[in-house]
Amino acid sequence: MTSTVQAPRPSSFVSLWARLTSLTARLNREVLVTAAWLALVVLCHLWGEELLEAKRRIALHAPPLFGRFAWRPVWGLTGAAAIALVVIFAGSGHLHRLSWKRLIIVSISVAALFAAALAASGGVGELTSPLLGPHAYLRAVRQVGSPLDFLNRFTERIGGYPTHIRGHPPGTVLVLWGLDRIGLGGAGWAAALMIAVGASAAGAALLAAKEIAGEQLARKCAPFLILTPAAIWIATSADALFAGVGAWGVALFVLATGKEGRAADSMAFSGGALLGAALFLSYGIVPLGGIVLASAVYRRRLRPLVIAAVPLLLITAGFAAGGFWWLDGLRATLSEYHLGVSRSRPTAFFAVNNLAAFSIAIGPAVWLGISYLRRSPMWLIVGSVLVAIVAADITGLSKGEVERIWLPFIPWLTVAVAAIPDTARKRWLVAQALLAIGIQTGVATPW
Repeated sequence: MTSTVQAPRPSSFVSLWARLTSLTARLNREVLVTAAWLALVVLCHLWGEELLEAKRRIALHAPPLFGRFAWRPVWGLTGAAAIALVVIFAGSGHLHRLSWKRLIIVSISVAALFAAALAASGGVGELTSPLLGPHAYLRAVRQVGSPLDFLNRFTERIGGYPTHIRGHPPGTVLVLWGLDRIGLGGAGWAAALMIAVGASAAGAALLAAKEIAGEQLARKCAPFLILTPAAIWIATSADALFAGVGAWGVALFVLATGKEGRAADSMAFSGGALLGAALFLSYGIVPLGGIVLASAVYRRRLRPLVIAAVPLLLITAGFAAGGFWWLDGLRATLSEYHLGVSRSRPTAFFAVNNLAAFSIAIGPAVWLGISYLRRSPMWLIVGSVLVAIVAADITGLSKGEVERIWLPFIPWLTVAVAAIPDTARKRWLVAQALLAIGIQTGVATPW
């Protein structure tokens, strides 16, 4: 009696071997990225602790992050954990089935909820407490009086303002003053504005990613933009406001490069106006211009660049007419910066520590995504931001706190996760959410 069982064909063995090899290579890549990420974070933590023991004034008490180690009750994070679970195990499929417009709205809304839930883990008051400190913007609102007088004398009075005002153009104080004038003053309305605008950067990044790389890849970014560890600094810091305004300026410009006619001109003009406004919120918005220039050059579209420059220059001229010249403000800020805590912060340590802190804010999944990008069109966005980050780090103008200061860069790097293989996406989304919740549990930050 002969057996009816047939031996596998050689091609079956080859196919099986190819799959096993591919899986092993993928897992090895994940292990290497995780190990490198951990090594960087641990190195900077140990290095920072050594500097603290030597009584160096690095102003970090939870290196590489700005803050201090302090455990919060885990039950306070049940809301954030519930949102994360829904996005990971139920939301990903639902997000994929939503229409594109609804996906944008849902992504922004859930990102805001996740950020707020993280911040409120110790009580609802933690949503507004970062805005009530002695270094915060609200402290300067009462000093405005006349906006024209405030602008005209901002540079000469800069040394008398709280720390955050000294480090930025006068735009944020004027925004908060304007809210106060229309009856929306105080920390509650300011926090709502910053969280809403900061979370909206997720929608802006999705729109730009779709324009550059297509809807299929853009959709893959949505869960990661929602559950980013950077959500901790979206609620509540003014940098979230900078990130959101800058993100929409960039997104509208990128959309303009893919269209013709009045629609393109309108988007370019609106994008330029938002980027112009962002320049007077934060000097650190300038590097985002790399995405603008890269998209214009890549698509050979000079017209949107020229149109976007018009409102930007008009806004600059308007502030100048009011008495504030952007370059003078930057010079005054740099003088204050070099007279402050930066003098005691060692350059070599912070050149490395900045990268570690930023790596925590974006999470290891983003670095894994970058390792998979290869020839993806997403490189247009990601590559531009990587250059901006390296340049910002080399200048030494940000020594510490970059998990907050570099918040405007984070959505544009996060889109790299689109390149992560589908079979690995869920576990890396889990890792991102756990990192955010873990930081909020163990590190008390001023934001």
